[in-house]
Amino acid sequence: YMIYKEGQGRKVEDNVIVRYNFKVNLINGVLCDESSKTGPKEIWMGRSDVVSGLQEGFMLLREGDKAKFIIPSHLAYGWIGDSKSIPSRAVLVYDIEILQVRDYNI
Repeated sequence: YMIYKEGQGRKVEDNVIVRYNFKVNLINGVLCDESSKTGPKEIWMGRSDVVSGLQEGFMLLREGDKAKFIIPSHLAYGWIGDSKSIPSRAVLVYDIEILQVRDYNI
């Protein structure tokens, strides 16, 4: 991972909601998905169904950070892929911007 812009906000931790922008490419540069098309995503840390490499990477960040993660296939979509744009055993490159870190409110 590489943090290329440091934010000053709240640190990501377990059991918070993280709102983020993203761009995900295959290691060869082929674009798989990006939030400029689908909008920002939110995950509930420790509870959401998201690739484990992304959960691990988020724990290193804080609100306002921009980072790049290279996630091996066993921490991404593994042998199966996502049956859309991510093939079997794909190494993924995520470009992430943490927009907001907030408490989970029922």
